Amino acid sequence: MPVTETQFVALAMGVSALELASANNTETITWMAGTLGTVKAAVDMHTKRLYGIDTKLERLDSKTDRLQNDLAAVKKAVAGLRADMPGFAVAAMREVIGKG
Repeated sequence: MPVTETQFVALAMGVSALELASANNTETITWMAGTLGTVKAAVDMHTKRLYGIDTKLERLDSKTDRLQNDLAAVKKAVAGLRADMPGFAVAAMREVIGKG
């Protein structure tokens, strides 16, 4: 079946529209790839920083645990001194009175 002039023009216009859409799609895909690359770079940088922060927090946790253990030991030592203080005072007074 022969194609009329009107049909040929319509087909040519349709092909032109598809070519333009294809070019726009290619530009859009290129832009999206560039944008996604930029986003990935930013996410990678933030991820690296978060790992660094996480490492620092773990070290701080470790230091805090050591400080808590040291504080518990100091509290225990002070409690022992408080319990023994009356005995020290009595011994000192006996020594002073005995020498006096």
